[in-house]
Amino acid sequence: MMRSALLKLFIAVQFLCFFIGALPSLNASPLTVYGFWPRDISMSGASVASAPSPGAAFLNPAAGAHSENQIVGLAFTAFSPQLFIDRALPFCSPTNTNCTSLYPGGFSERESLIAPPALGLSLGWIKPLGGFFERRFALSASIYLPTKNILKAEGVDAVTPHFVMYQSLTDKIMIASSVAWRPMDWVSLGLGVQVLADLGSDISMDIDVLGHRYVKQDLTVSIEPKVAVVTGLLMRPSKNLSIGATFRQALPLIFRIPTKFSLGEVIDADVYFEGIVLYSPNQFEFGFTYLVDSLDLEISFQANFAYWSSMRDLSPRIDMNFSGELIDGLGA
Repeated sequence: MMRSALLKLFIAVQFLCFFIGALPSLNASPLTVYGFWPRDISMSGASVASAPSPGAAFLNPAAGAHSENQIVGLAFTAFSPQLFIDRALPFCSPTNTNCTSLYPGGFSERESLIAPPALGLSLGWIKPLGGFFERRFALSASIYLPTKNILKAEGVDAVTPHFVMYQSLTDKIMIASSVAWRPMDWVSLGLGVQVLADLGSDISMDIDVLGHRYVKQDLTVSIEPKVAVVTGLLMRPSKNLSIGATFRQALPLIFRIPTKFSLGEVIDADVYFEGIVLYSPNQFEFGFTYLVDSLDLEISFQANFAYWSSMRDLSPRIDMNFSGELIDGLGA
């Protein structure tokens, strides 16, 4: 009877963990939306206080110091977002007259943009330092490599129906590295960085219309790394209980494309494009795990706080300026 009761309790807890684990995450980094490591994904991202894993450099930089052996891991992840947009009549007026004049049938004809499937590779490494350091220090590194595009910048018009957090989110390489220190057996501290990349370019063209040739053509594309701090704390007051906390600094990704176009002295055009393709706000995470040895069961709890009010408008910015003899002659 006792064994049957424990089995029923175990099944009930598994179902509870499944439904709780299915709750969506509210973070904006590609790793914290989809998850970084298989175990992290299966736990719905509640890994701030878990045992050291190959993703420690990102999940909790302090966890690496509690690893007794070197850990190297490789994982392949595939996600197929089951998203859809169910359109409703826009609220224009009580009679819907304005909507009918703006949109045939009362609906916008602008096509929705649905997030594509995502494929990627995850690599992780933890190395405890022995010898003089007496295994009190550890180095960790984590890398996420998308299989389609190493870096993709896409600015979507705000009036286009789409999912901001999932659009081109996983098409970005991400690197995290950290060092962890365990001053006492039961507590460790970690400090690291996460690295993403901005995309920038500079385009300049001068065309001789009569001569049918380029007088000048300059094209520069640059990928600029951006670094944000990640800190962590992991405490193990007992064998079965772990308490963890992390802080991740805000890390926006912005693309800038200034363009200059000249037709001799007839007309000059300056066009400036700018947009933000990813925003990860300041984030605080706190959680604990408890291991039930008799059931071989780990119970995890985690609370996240993200400072979303600091996020800027995601709409692409376009500035245009025209000058030259043609504009002056028209008096514009």
